[in-house]
Amino acid sequence: KMLFILSFLVLLLGFLVFAFRSQIFIGIANFLTVNDLLKPADIIFVLTGDVDVRPLQAVRIFNQGLAPKIAISQIERHPMEEKGIHLNSTEDAVRAMKKLGVHDSEITVLRAGNGVTSTFDEAKALRRYVQENSIRRAIIVTTAYHSRRARWIFKKKLKDLPVEIIMSSASSRKFNEVNWWKSKEGFQTYVNEYLKFVYYMVVY
Repeated sequence: KMLFILSFLVLLLGFLVFAFRSQIFIGIANFLTVNDLLKPADIIFVLTGDVDVRPLQAVRIFNQGLAPKIAISQIERHPMEEKGIHLNSTEDAVRAMKKLGVHDSEITVLRAGNGVTSTFDEAKALRRYVQENSIRRAIIVTTAYHSRRARWIFKKKLKDLPVEIIMSSASSRKFNEVNWWKSKEGFQTYVNEYLKFVYYMVVY
């Protein structure tokens, strides 16, 4: 009798998961997305990567007059970029923001060592900039699926400094919270992001 009850409960759970799979998947994605109320800040810090959406989001915020400057970290260069075959993603983002009307004097590239290779490196770069320029509030721009992990990293790295971190999320053009599981790229991105989040929490 107990085996029958357990089997029934498993089947019922499976049915409910299937019936409400869309809501469940949307909830999984929404957990990773952080969008804070925007307020005037000293700097907009756009994270490297997703050049087709993050710089555009940073420029939208900049054009609202919420900060006088946009900053971005110099990402580590690779051999193909050194040879001029491919644009470095930092340079690509800067070029995009300039084409969208932001003046060169309003963009700051944070350079350190050979360049950043991770979100944690970018947090360290911003930390140095905050200390050197007495920044009190920074708007961090990244892609939606990356925003919760990014907030966790930046708040952890800057927790002892008198700076407020505000997150602004940009939606990926290929997938979003309501359809990510319907494409291979979207599914891989969200699964990898959860794995990275767990890794960062354990390692850092």
